[in-house]
Amino acid sequence: MTLQDWKPKIRNQKLETRCRKRKTENCMKGQIWSMDLISAATVLAIIILFFILMWNNLSIRWNSSNEYRQMQTDALFASEAIMVTSGEPNSWETKISIDESIDAIGLANERNELSAAKIEKLIFESPVDYDIVRYRLGVQKYELGIRIEDFETNQTYYEFGIFATGTENVVVIERLGILNDSVVKIFVEVWK
Repeated sequence: MTLQDWKPKIRNQKLETRCRKRKTENCMKGQIWSMDLISAATVLAIIILFFILMWNNLSIRWNSSNEYRQMQTDALFASEAIMVTSGEPNSWETKISIDESIDAIGLANERNELSAAKIEKLIFESPVDYDIVRYRLGVQKYELGIRIEDFETNQTYYEFGIFATGTENVVVIERLGILNDSVVKIFVEVWK
């Protein structure tokens, strides 16, 4: 062997000896790079996981608030239909039953003046035609309850539908109207 063959060996031996004594940066190059890569990948994974969890939380909140707004809108439109319109056809209460031939259900003779005949027809037909009434009032995605009470005594005159009993999402619209020359409160309850 020549001197030149020994030079790389001698140089590597010197580097190894120096690395053992001083633990310099040149000695641990490969180890540091792989540890940096693992650390960076771990931090990146934690950041991505954090953003996924935050996005999921925000989307759940947005969906629930959007659904509640939709319930409010449906309840408002249903109360408006009940209190302002007489229905389509105007004399739907004279029909034998509430069926598909009735396009809209309204309980008013005039604006905010309720018809006792229409209310009684709605109440007496309620067990059979609950789903048709919900559909005609535009709340087919939710449950519906309508209650008419005396303004002063809070005595319940009429009830229709299904009312919430627990902690469900509930929207209640309260309106004032006239029934048989008396002031009444009309509650329209939409819930899921």
